[in-house]
Parts: sequence; structure tokens; C-alpha cells
Amino acid sequence: MNEIDQQSKLFFDVNERFADFINGSLYQGRQVLTAQQLEEMDTEVSEKRRDMIKRSTKDGSVYAVYGTEFQSTVDKGMPLRVMEYDLLTYQKMMKSKKRIYPVSTICLYTGKEKWKAARTLHQMMGIQEELKPFVQNYGVRIVSAQEVKIENFKNEEVREFFELFQDIHQLNKDEMYEKYSKKGLHSAEAVKTAAVLGKCKELEKMIVESEDEVKMCENFSRIVREWKDEGRQEGRQEGIAVGEARGESKGVFKEKVATIQRLCEMNMTIEIIAKITRLSDDEVMKIMMEHHMSCVH
Repeated sequence: MNEIDQQSKLFFDVNERFADFINGSLYQGRQVLTAQQLEEMDTEVSEKRRDMIKRSTKDGSVYAVYGTEFQSTVDKGMPLRVMEYDLLTYQKMMKSKKRIYPVSTICLYTGKEKWKAARTLHQMMGIQEELKPFVQNYGVRIVSAQEVKIENFKNEEVREFFELFQDIHQLNKDEMYEKYSKKGLHSAEAVKTAAVLGKCKELEKMIVESEDEVKMCENFSRIVREWKDEGRQEGRQEGIAVGEARGESKGVFKEKVATIQRLCEMNMTIEIIAKITRLSDDEVMKIMMEHHMSCVH
């Protein structure tokens, strides 16, 4: 298991979070499963090892088994893999000489690209229509962290993780600042997990440098401001480097920035601004983005 999937396991191994993940993913937010009903199970089945598996009890008896596989990359053979895990779990129950219980497995997918691989055994085969009634199918429930409905989750930490994870992929730094400079977060683990799974290097770096994770979470709005300011500073240095590369002094380059601002206020197009300032379209765009300018396209 790689570092990203390992972080997923650490986060959801807490029964309160795991129960909420199951309720939000399988039962559309209905509170079917509680943390108190969950019991740990051995993840090893035969020579294979599942990422996570827990059984739920009711009135002292087991009534269901829930497995979760964590995927940061697309696995084209996922239906077969889950089918094997579930089969081995059933066989392990049989060997214990007790009754078997329903097994439900979810794949939590945290990759950036949309899952386009097969979700069923039939899809993997490209089976002919006339054969479908005679060949057993097997499917896997793929839960994409980027597409889940946040309102289906009731646990505050789970909600914060999914919301921040989605925002990392969907919002730019300015939008992140607008949202999180005014909004506090409560779970340092949720922030850390979203940063690691979302491959957000800036947030990962800040978390590593934070001596107190609780303090890190309490000051998350400050962290986002620092992140944004750091991005602005990098942009300024990049802009200055562009000017220096063109043989321009800082004073000349700053004057061009001011000129671009005035031309934007006059609703000039990027093409015209580029001609007047003798910059490329891309260089004009970089300066405009850094200084939050807008103009006619």
C-alpha cells in the first residue's frame, strides 16, 4: 500500500468515521450503521490482505461485513480483485464452521482523473448480449472522493475531509482563501488526509512544519492566507524574472504593470495590451492573474 492509500486507511480506521463513510456511501446518509456496532476483523484472507474490513453486530450477533479498498490510481481489474477478496472472506467464514454473513465492499477512489475503467465483470469482458443471462456478473461500488455528496455524511471530520479534498481539486488559491479565511475547521486529521490524498504540496508542507496539529487546524484560515501570499510572492518574483530576462530593470517592469492596469481599466484586449507593452500574450496573462486584473478577451 502506497503512502496515499495508507493515509486513507489511517483516517477511516476510526469506527466513527468508518460508520459514517458506509452510511454516506451505501445508505445515502441514513444512519443504518453506528460506531458501537463495529468490530475489527483480520484483514488477511488466505495469502491476500484487504485494506480494511470490519463486521457489524446487532443484538450480539454478526449481521454484515463491510470491506473497503483504497485506490489513488485506477485499477482496470478492480471487479476481479474485489470478487476474489469477497470470495476469500466467505471461504474463511466457512472454515470457521459458522454461518456466513453478507459481505459488501466499497472502493474509495481518490485519484485526480475520472474513473473510466470497468466496474463490473461483464464490462471487463465486453460480453456479447446473448451470453449475459448465462454468465454471472460481479460489480464493485466505486466511490469517487471528488464526486460524493457532502450532505450524505454526518460526521464532522468525514465531511471536512471530503469538502476540503474536493475544494483542493476545484478551487484556485484565491477561491480557497475566500472560503477558508472565514471558515474554521475542527479536524487536523481531516486537513492532513485531504492534503496528502489531494497531493497539495503547499498544505502538506505547512502540516509537516506545524508542531501542534490541533493548533494547525485552529489556524487553518491563517495557513490559507500564508499559502496565498506565498503564491503571490512567487508570482511577483516570476514576473520580475520575466522582465530581467528581457533586459528590463525592475522600475521599467513595474511601469509596464501599471500600464497594463490602466489599459485593463480601458477595456483593452490582451492582444492590444501585449502590443503596447511589447510583452507576449502569456506574459500579460501572468501579470494580470498575479495582480487580479481583468479585461476584454
